[in-house]
Order: sequence, then structure tokens, then C-alpha cells
Amino acid sequence: LKNRQGKQLGPSGAVIKNLRITLENYQRFLAQEEETITDLDN
Repeated sequence: LKNRQGKQLGPSGAVIKNLRITLENYQRFLAQEEETITDLDN
């Protein structure tokens, strides 16, 4: 998604089924900019 960090969709290693990312909903799956910056600082 254009080099942007995605949100975690579930626990690490969990299988997520029936996930459909479209032009209309893709922003729901992106991490917030502040979260991404905070994660890089740690």
C-alpha cells in the first residue's frame, strides 16, 4: 500500500480469511501516521 505501514489484523501468526482490500476500504487497514512514527522511535 505505497510503502505505508499496515495495521495488525490479529494476533501474530493468526490466519485471517476472507479479507478483501479495495480502493474504497484500504485506508481502514493502514496504521495511523502517529503510530508509525512512535513505533520507529522505540
